[in-house]
Parts: sequence; structure tokens; C-alpha cells
Amino acid sequence: MGAHGRTVHIHESSGGHEAVNQPRLLCVSFYFPPLAGPRAVQVSRLLCALDARVTVVAGRTADEACDTSIAPDAEQHLGAVIRIPFSRSPVMRRLDYLARRAGLAWGNVPDEKRAWALRACAFMLEHSNAAPDALITFGQPMSDHLFGLEFKKQKGAPWIAHFSDPWADSPYRSHTPAAARANAQLEARVAAAADALVFTSQETVDLVMRKYGPDIRRKAHVLPHCYDAALFQSLAPDRDPAPGAYVIRSLGSFYGSRSPEPFYAALERVAHSDPELLNGVSVEFYGYTEARLRGLVEKYPAAKNSITFKGAVPYMESLRLTRGADCLLVVDAPSDTSVFFPSKLVDYLGSGRHICAVTPEGATRRIAAAAGATLAPIADPDAAANALRDLLISKPRALTGSCGQYRSQAVAAQMMDIVSGIMK
Repeated sequence: MGAHGRTVHIHESSGGHEAVNQPRLLCVSFYFPPLAGPRAVQVSRLLCALDARVTVVAGRTADEACDTSIAPDAEQHLGAVIRIPFSRSPVMRRLDYLARRAGLAWGNVPDEKRAWALRACAFMLEHSNAAPDALITFGQPMSDHLFGLEFKKQKGAPWIAHFSDPWADSPYRSHTPAAARANAQLEARVAAAADALVFTSQETVDLVMRKYGPDIRRKAHVLPHCYDAALFQSLAPDRDPAPGAYVIRSLGSFYGSRSPEPFYAALERVAHSDPELLNGVSVEFYGYTEARLRGLVEKYPAAKNSITFKGAVPYMESLRLTRGADCLLVVDAPSDTSVFFPSKLVDYLGSGRHICAVTPEGATRRIAAAAGATLAPIADPDAAANALRDLLISKPRALTGSCGQYRSQAVAAQMMDIVSGIMK
């Protein structure tokens, strides 16, 4: 049975890329519109900008949120989108829960989508015709790369493994010792078998590649997230700048160790030392924030007067909100060095609005600094308060640095260079 409950044969290519000399790419990303989330946004944006004939293998599930405002016309730019269903029975859900409670590695090698990736690969091997000119697999979930391992073994197609985050080295992965070993082994197999390895920041390359020899390290490429300039140009901001008002907005999720508390603390200090600076200032948090992290604002009563939590909004509305803000807020998780390039940061760059980045050393700080953002250290509340104080004195509304390297056309051209390199 096929992706929609019947036998399906894959034909090339009905989408917007028709040139005969364009390479035929098979791209695997469980998260693809209308499934919601940063991976769906970034993968669809990149693939729609490629100068290639693209077939996408994506997930289809009732267990994940959908957002129909994300790239609603994506399929018009692509050759085909094959959606392979994914579901877990109540029994499997219970087994996953019990395994986590027992400290077993059951669902974390690399994640719950493992069976989906292998089944999707078997489906494509059975129903596709000629091998593609190149294969690209996108993690997260890292199980997408297991599709690559099997497809590469069976078809021998040149393969790019694209990582949005570190895999075995991720500080956010809950490892048991057995899971840590298994994930390190799987990552090593992918690194050895793939023809190119793509990461979204140089910091991630340095972290992941430090454990490999030169033969693996030379495969690594940096390909940043991208924004769609035309999308911003087509959107009107949700508000016009008002005299005396200064709106700071955060658009994204806070959970686990990624907490807005360092910003609360900085704002509280400013409210006590220079309360007049907060006249007309409002801070709005859009997106999911864990209840315990929202609750931390109660420790900062002066800051709380300027803060509101607005909840989640559809993706296109989030872009309108970035355009209507005077300043956009990004708060990283605490660490000595952060390797992560948050996908919301690239949308901030595309909006052209000023950015306040509360962040440790690392990718976010480097990227935001080059764009002319206000930088505040995450581990020094007094220094963060000083940076916020300077921001509220000058009230900048625009970035001063160049962000053109993150336009979707520029990043897609870099990806096509990588594709051309492995096809040779």
C-alpha cells in the first residue's frame, strides 16, 4: 500500500522546475507543510528556491500540529510531495513511556520516527523509477538520516545529510548511557556514508566534527537558515510605529532550559534604576511558553507590569508581528558557548527590525552582532541590564548590518554548489 492507502508510482516532474538540465533531487524531511514547526518552514523555503527538480518525502500524521499558513504554495514549486503516514498505537505510546521511566534507550535511538524513516525508504525503493541525481535528508528528526543510510546502500546515489542541530552532541538530548553509545554509532555511520554533511553554523561544525578525522571533517559545510524577502515585502505590519511607544516582541517557544528569565531579571533591574525608561514600553511574548517559565515573572513584579503573554499564532501572523515590532527579542539557553542558529532569528533578520539578543558566546551572538543587534550576556544580569538600558535610551527600530547572505536565493545557490560538488 502507498502513502495514501493505495499503490503509488512516482513520476518526475509536475512542479514549477521543468528544465531538462536541472538535477533531480530526492529530499526527505518528516516535517514539511502543512505540518507546523521550524523544520517545516526552513526545509520548504530552501527546497522551493533550489534550481532543481525536487521530489519530497514527508510525514503525514494526526499526532502533530498543522499550520496551513506555512508555504501554502510549496507544491507548485516542486516536482512531487509524497506523504508517508506515521502513527503510534496506544501500546507503543505506553511502551515508550515505560522505557523512559526505566531509563532504557527505547525511543531515543535516534527518535520515535525511526520506523517511519525505514518504511518510507522501503516505499520509495519499491515505487520510484530511476535513482535521483542526489539525495538530501534533513534532521530533525535524525531518523530521516536512516532513510539515507538504506537508500545509499541500495541505490548508491550521492547523499547530503543536512543537520539542523547536533545529533550525538546535542545538549538537549536526554541520553541514557546505552542511547548515547547507540546515537554516536549511528551518527558515525551517517558521517561515513554521506558524501556531504551540512550544518547551520560553524559552531555546530566545530562541535560535531571534533571527534572525527580529516576524511570526515572535509565533508562538512555550513549552510545557514534563510528568509524569504518577497514574503516580508508582501506583508503589512500589524501596527504602525506610534510616538512614545516602543514594542519589544519575542516570537518562539520557551521550554526546558530555554527560559526568558534572564530577560525578566534585566528588565527588573532597569525598572528599579530607571523607571522612566519603561514609559510606553511593552514586551510581548508570542508562542508556547511553559507554565513554570511564565510563572517565573512573578519574581520580577516591576518587570511584570510591562510584560504580556499572547500565546501561539500561525506562522504568517508571526511574520506580520515581527514587521510591526520596534525590537525583536531572542533569549538563548544558558551555556558557555551556544552552537545553535535559531530559525526564528533568521526571520528576525529578514524583517529588518532591531534585535535584542540575550545570549552566551556562540552562533546567535555572532550572527546578531554582524547585523547590528543589541547584545546582552545571559550569565551577567547587571551587564544585561546595562545593555537593555542603553537600548531603551536610544530605542532603535532597525538593524544596521547587512543580512543579504541569509536570503533564500543566496542560501539555495550555496546548496546547489554542494549538490554539484557531490555529483562530480
